[in-house]
Amino acid sequence: MKLWMLISTPGGLEDVASSEVSRFARNVSVLDTGLIRAEGDEHSVARLNIWGRTFTRVLIGVCEGELRDLNDVVREVYNAGDEVLKFFRDGHTFAVRCDRSGKHGFTSVDAAREVGGAIHRMALSAGLDVKVNLDSPTVEFVLKIRGDRFYLGVNSSGEGLNRRGYRVYSHPAALNPVIAAAMVMMLGWGGEDMLVDPMCGGATIPIEAAMIALNYAPGLYRGRHPLVDIPFIEPEVYWAERRRALESRRGPDRKVAYAIDISRKHLEGGIRNAESAGVRGAIEFIEGDSRRLTRYLKRGSYWFATNPPYGIRMTRREALPSLYRGVLSSLREVGAERGAVITSETSVLEDAAQRSGYGIVEKRRVMHGNLETYVYILSL
Repeated sequence: MKLWMLISTPGGLEDVASSEVSRFARNVSVLDTGLIRAEGDEHSVARLNIWGRTFTRVLIGVCEGELRDLNDVVREVYNAGDEVLKFFRDGHTFAVRCDRSGKHGFTSVDAAREVGGAIHRMALSAGLDVKVNLDSPTVEFVLKIRGDRFYLGVNSSGEGLNRRGYRVYSHPAALNPVIAAAMVMMLGWGGEDMLVDPMCGGATIPIEAAMIALNYAPGLYRGRHPLVDIPFIEPEVYWAERRRALESRRGPDRKVAYAIDISRKHLEGGIRNAESAGVRGAIEFIEGDSRRLTRYLKRGSYWFATNPPYGIRMTRREALPSLYRGVLSSLREVGAERGAVITSETSVLEDAAQRSGYGIVEKRRVMHGNLETYVYILSL
């Protein structure tokens, strides 16, 4: 069955996510900040949910169009007809969520209410026993409004794909796993040389790196995705894709990353996360000072990726210049030639990179929740 999809990703990662989406779908294009469109079939939907590393949610498209007022949306919903009703069985419940950006003469609540009312009337007219349930719906419609255009889809992922399921310890300044995976992909690291995270915290970056190196599908950490409940998707399509993903795992039969942190508490938390993810055997955990890496690592050929403190939740802001310089200088001393760093403290990072001899290959704005951060690719 031909389907079109709407895929969400953190703002700034559209090209990275599009490249990954292209492995599982066709005609991939960026619609707006954090929003990607693609075409495929039920296998594509299953694979995107099971394998997706750099995006957060997959919606199955229902309708789209130009927007002047809410009447335009409601009219298109009615015109979609069976494209809406095919998601329902008798006894199903549903909700409509609205994600809106731009200036409009209505609120997101208004939009969700009007579209929800139209869907409910259509279902009742078709003789379907369907009720609204805003807390735990069987079918979750998502209305995305971007300026003068709208897109309506059905959530096939459930909770965000960034909720991997392996995180049993939450660091107070934890990095979104989707951003961590994107950093590793942007870096171009493939597992040949050891990856070093000198300030690993809960070990999100080393874990995501190990999952990439060992071909672990992130979607396998949850029991199922809601797409198995969609009436026109044969559940066996989904379960067969899960089995194939499970069979394609490798190892862990070797170390691919060093996870270093000065805090025993965070390091032990990172170990628990790695054990939960099944990649403990691929990561060497070291309790140590990120500014003195020569104490723990022999000089060699390394890559690095890290999420240092920003001076918000942890570490005083005035301490950041010394910390950043010390860490980058230490990485250079052990032979780390190329790396990725995410921070909101751009001037501090850029000064530290220059003083340590690293050139800036790329600087990319990435939204980490509501926080504006930048991912840097550095190289000697």
